[in-house]
Amino acid sequence: MSSRNEIPLELIDKYIRKAFFGILGTVSPKNRPHVAGVAHGVSEKDQPLALYVVTRENTAKVRNIRHDNHVSFLIPFTRRILRFLPPPVIHFQGTAELLPFSSSEARTAFRRRLALRTALAQAETNHQTDPSVFIKIRPDRKIFSFALGLKPWDLLKLRKNARIGQQVSYIP
Repeated sequence: MSSRNEIPLELIDKYIRKAFFGILGTVSPKNRPHVAGVAHGVSEKDQPLALYVVTRENTAKVRNIRHDNHVSFLIPFTRRILRFLPPPVIHFQGTAELLPFSSSEARTAFRRRLALRTALAQAETNHQTDPSVFIKIRPDRKIFSFALGLKPWDLLKLRKNARIGQQVSYIP
């Protein structure tokens, strides 16, 4: 039996769609971990959940994914109150696929926010001399989170029992 509290996938989806920054974890051919902060877009609501990252073709992320497409992803959220407590996060393992820079599904995901449109425009400007690709990240069925959507009085309980904040959700 899991010690995590199961929460609705709709809540996870809502938070993922609010965010545009996350931390992508990959593994090198020498089995060395590599993490990088990345801007990410999200698939259309009527499509299976996927995150999209734009990056240059010659990065460690791309080399590592070509070697091993298993990845991890963490999305941190800022806490506006009770800042002395750990911030809420969503994290999962999944698989990554490299898509061409012309991918319409990835470009659509990047058109929803100013920060993502800016990242896309920068990649377009540099694409001729420094080619870019998209990384499509599909979460595994189980998505973990911590302290997501908890009420302030429940957050205060985290100081005595961090398990209160451990959560899980499942993609059908």
